[in-house]
Amino acid sequence: VLTKPSKSQEASQSSTQRPRVLAHKSSRSVSGHWVTTATLAIEVEFVIKTAGKLIATNLPLLIDDDLEAKSWDMLIKPLLNLVCNKALRPQLRLEAANVADGIVVEAGRLCTRTEDKVNVLSDYALPALGMQLDHILASSQNQALSDTDLQILKLIIRALESMIGSCGERLTTEWSLVLKLLGTMADTRAGTGELKCSQLYADLFRVTQFVVNDFLTILLEDDVKLVVKLLGMFAEQQADLKMSLTALTSISTIAATSASRSTGLEPFEDDAGAASDAVSGKMSWHVAALQLRQSCLDSRRDVQQAALHIVDQNIKNAEPLLGPASVSSCLSQIYLVVLKAYLSGTTSSGRPSSTSTTAAVQSITNFVTQNANKLLLSSNFCKIWRELLETYKQASESGYIQLSEVLFKSASVMLSTIRTSSQNRIFTATPVMLLLCWRMWSEFDLSSGTTITESNTSLLTEYMQLLLEILSFDIRLANPTDASRHITNRIGQCLQFARHDRYTSDVLKMSSEQGVTFKVLQMLHASVLTEPVKYTAFVVGLARKLFTISLDVASSQVDSHYAATGVKIPTFIAILIAMVRYITEMFSTSKLVHLLHESSLIDQTLELAKLVTASKYGILPANPDDQLWQAATILGTRFLQLLASIDAKDIDLSTIVPFTTNLLKSILEVSYPEARPEDQFSPSQEVLEKDQRFDIEQVQLLHNFTFSILTNTTCDMSELKEYILTLFNHSLVRVPAWNDFPRDLKNQPLESFTKFRRASVAAPKLPIRRNIHTAALECLFDL
Repeated sequence: VLTKPSKSQEASQSSTQRPRVLAHKSSRSVSGHWVTTATLAIEVEFVIKTAGKLIATNLPLLIDDDLEAKSWDMLIKPLLNLVCNKALRPQLRLEAANVADGIVVEAGRLCTRTEDKVNVLSDYALPALGMQLDHILASSQNQALSDTDLQILKLIIRALESMIGSCGERLTTEWSLVLKLLGTMADTRAGTGELKCSQLYADLFRVTQFVVNDFLTILLEDDVKLVVKLLGMFAEQQADLKMSLTALTSISTIAATSASRSTGLEPFEDDAGAASDAVSGKMSWHVAALQLRQSCLDSRRDVQQAALHIVDQNIKNAEPLLGPASVSSCLSQIYLVVLKAYLSGTTSSGRPSSTSTTAAVQSITNFVTQNANKLLLSSNFCKIWRELLETYKQASESGYIQLSEVLFKSASVMLSTIRTSSQNRIFTATPVMLLLCWRMWSEFDLSSGTTITESNTSLLTEYMQLLLEILSFDIRLANPTDASRHITNRIGQCLQFARHDRYTSDVLKMSSEQGVTFKVLQMLHASVLTEPVKYTAFVVGLARKLFTISLDVASSQVDSHYAATGVKIPTFIAILIAMVRYITEMFSTSKLVHLLHESSLIDQTLELAKLVTASKYGILPANPDDQLWQAATILGTRFLQLLASIDAKDIDLSTIVPFTTNLLKSILEVSYPEARPEDQFSPSQEVLEKDQRFDIEQVQLLHNFTFSILTNTTCDMSELKEYILTLFNHSLVRVPAWNDFPRDLKNQPLESFTKFRRASVAAPKLPIRRNIHTAALECLFDL
């Protein structure tokens, strides 16, 4: 509004003689700039809307064959210039993008109705969307996209979705352009915050799922690979876990569809790269498998496990299409790559959880067991087996008990399956295969799995199970003596390093690692790796060592260190019973006794029998149905009987009398405390009488052997006296009163033996095992 100045203002101006700048002039200059800008915006908006209506009405005429290129440029270029002009208001850019995208969609709908106009879509419509996208990405220069740019990208996605919905079934080569546009937009997240792009990604994923669900069967093979690559991007994004898992399921669908179209799957190429390195000569099944392999290395545990499960399922479903070369390539290019990445910590978040590593090893085990026959026919089986076992060996040395356990279990299961599969044919790879397994087993540090806080029973079980599988083959090692020594040392370490859970027991039944170790002992006896005498001496020595440890544990000399933890040292009762009986069986069923003069095996065996027999009713925990001391007593008596029955000219049986005397003392002497701990076996009267009958029988067998020695050989008188006095001392129900019984009968004989003294044996306190004294007296009279 222009106003005329008042007279006072004119007077003031004339008095100062200085021209005054009117306020309306300066305000009009600002208003004029605003008016110009606003008028330009109104005009541009009017042009955009009017052009959109005119073009929509006349679009069928404007895309005529003769005017196609010229008219399309005339229509779309001004709009695209407006979209790309960042000097315009955001609302104008969005309006221009909306009109341009609408023209593209309508052009696609019109041109696909007739065969001769399909090229309009690939030559003009889709490139128009690409021009918008290229300008946005070029102007951002790897910086975060603005809100206006994101809105324009959403309009492009909506245009693509509309175009696919209206003419997707008619598209052929145009699919590659559509998928490349989607892939380019999926890559924009690199410079933009995940939260800002979450909705954009959701729209892109919706369109991709639309393509997979409705148009997968009509896509060309190269287009399917692009879809796999696009789904891989969605699987790798970190903002939406559900989106990642759904993308993995879609990849699985593509792999299944690709396999159903094929009559056979070729092997992967050596050193196959990521899924983005799509090879034209390979099927989309391979690209999908490689993309799933990449997802197995995701930082999220749920994605890792889901991807690995889908890999297992897809490969299992494709097994009929996999030949020997393809099976071996799946093992080396999929499973081994994943396992190595887990073990080396090259996944997205470093070292993954033990759950994922265990699952990967289990997948390898299942794959090998299901495809063992094909693997054995593969030309590079030895190479892959070496790579697998070397990976296992390196991983087992990491010090993780659970991981080592899984690795040894996997190796033993695979070895067992291969042995079963190759029984009926010559298998030339056996030496290499066994050598690698032997190295993994023999070089493992058993002490690394021994702690005072965690049980290692399962680890040692699988460790010995692998040796059991190795020995199941007809093995021929270069140095059998060294191998035998190493095996026997490891057997002893395995038993001694074992730590059990505190609330478990190995008294009534052997623990798992003890059971497998005992099987190894039995198999090793029949193996060519061992010399009979040395091996038996090892078993006897091991039994004595375990018995000593068992006594220390029972007396709380060792286990106190583990009192505050959840583990304990084993008692070895059940395996000691089995080992003592096994030693007895070895002497009874073999010709080993003829070679006894070459070693000190006689002394070791009788000493073991004496020590264990003397533990009767002692501090050791007992199995009421299977007593350790009874097994040791039988070992001693049968061993002596065997010595007396053979023709061993080099064995001086008279030297064995001291051992028989000691064994006799162990049988006759019983230290039975009145108060026993509640957790120890307390025999009843019936059990005591039964045990007494057993002891009487063994005393008679032992005496018969000694009597045969005394009658057929010349014995040292001192040793004979010791044997006689042992029988005499244990024939007494009670030591006579009057304090006239010599303490050393060997050097100080009895006096007044026939002198009658009243009350010398008055009111005797008869022991529970009174009949054993009568048996000793009978043996004495027999002498």
